[in-house]
Amino acid sequence: MVKGCLGFAAVFVLGVATFIGGFVYEIMYAGIQYQDPTPQLRANYESAADTARKIEVAGIAIAFGSVFAAAGWGFYRRLKLKDEEA
Repeated sequence: MVKGCLGFAAVFVLGVATFIGGFVYEIMYAGIQYQDPTPQLRANYESAADTARKIEVAGIAIAFGSVFAAAGWGFYRRLKLKDEEA
């Protein structure tokens, strides 16, 4: 029981770390956009911000996926134990 929980917790932590990595990427490479940027600066900002958003969304998806997988696994185990008792 504990081994399965540790695996799901590790995947959840991986998702949170990925989200934080995307946030750090956004701060380092996109930052705050200039007030009146040139087209090249705007393109660089949009590219970096888009990449950061993709990393952040991937982290959220991994974290929520691990939560739903853990819930599904717990439900499966509960059903399996009920079948073994009967």
